[in-house]
Amino acid sequence: MPFSPLAKSIAADAPPTKKRKALFALRLGFSRISGFSESTARRIIEARGEHPFRDVADLVHRAGLDAGERARLADADALRRLSGHRHQARWDSAGIDKPLAVLADAAVREESIRLDAPSLRKDVMSDYATQGFTLRRHPLSLVREALDQRRMLRARDVLGSHNGQRVRCAGLVTVRQRPGTAKGVTFVTLEDETGILNIVVWAALASSQRRVLIESNVLGVEGELQSSEGVQHVIAHRLLNLDALLPELGTQARNFH
Repeated sequence: MPFSPLAKSIAADAPPTKKRKALFALRLGFSRISGFSESTARRIIEARGEHPFRDVADLVHRAGLDAGERARLADADALRRLSGHRHQARWDSAGIDKPLAVLADAAVREESIRLDAPSLRKDVMSDYATQGFTLRRHPLSLVREALDQRRMLRARDVLGSHNGQRVRCAGLVTVRQRPGTAKGVTFVTLEDETGILNIVVWAALASSQRRVLIESNVLGVEGELQSSEGVQHVIAHRLLNLDALLPELGTQARNFH
């Protein structure tokens, strides 16, 4: 059985019921969780196949999860259906230990403690830290006001500009490519909450602003839109490192130099 990202739902995803309304949703697999092993995922799948998990403690005990495994599930927001938000899931799973054999079937009653939910920004950054992406709002949308103050256009507005128009834009760097046949030209892909932009950085600019080009996670670009036969890209004239707007965000780009 292949370990596919979309083959199995996260362990905490409760089974559908007749009373629950049908919703369109993307259900992600265990392989999307950084550092989560296939063997652990299989134990959870097998245990859940017997009957749904009642709560986090039931999941931990039946699947035999150690502290690191349950922490990864909680941090990846995979226990939302059983426990709630990340903070609560972390708390609920942290104190669970395997019971003694004589107490295995005994009911344990403890005072319930409810923690405040993390902010949207913290949730988004945690998603990127544990999975490399988010199903919540795009990080650039969280700092759009600051980008507007810098007159940085959204991707959709850049692509709606006229050929030859000067533009300012910004986005997460997802890909850097420097093909051997491109004579030193670097191609950069930027992503924001509205779409994707392809940036062309000529060799001279790549050399003069090498650190900004290579090190920036959030890259600002001043340049010129070129549009021909349905193909659009921005020729960069100046690069800006805007990492200070999202200092929590780690490197997401795939780099090929």
